[in-house]
Amino acid sequence: KLGGLRSDDFKALSPQGLMPALTIQKEHDSGMTHLSESDTIARYLLTEYAGVGPSFQPDNLRSNQITRWHDVYLTTIQGCLYKPAYRFPLGNYADRKSAIKAFQKNLKVIEGFMSDEGKGSLMLSRSREAMKATLIKCSLACALL
Repeated sequence: KLGGLRSDDFKALSPQGLMPALTIQKEHDSGMTHLSESDTIARYLLTEYAGVGPSFQPDNLRSNQITRWHDVYLTTIQGCLYKPAYRFPLGNYADRKSAIKAFQKNLKVIEGFMSDEGKGSLMLSRSREAMKATLIKCSLACALL
């Protein structure tokens, strides 16, 4: 129905074009209609069905999505910002230039998740402290390097 994992339609649901992706059938307070990444989806399901069993996850889909994206797609290649060339390849990236390009792309995806909220900056809100602390450190490192 969506035309494959690399189609624009599927990438609208999962920007990396990877599985899993979940379309949320009912309206959610966050305004989000879909999620990608297994950890984010698991957090959503744990929160959505918290009454069925114990749940220890924060009740914020957007925060969960941003945190997971950071953990999976930024921290794994952030060494491209400071590691010497002889330390490459880094993950799937043969050189610093390709890793930095991927890092920038994924940082933009996170910024997109943040701007979708429409309720002001997540970085200025009082909630989601762990996510803010993580992204602030990452943003400072990017700015300084």
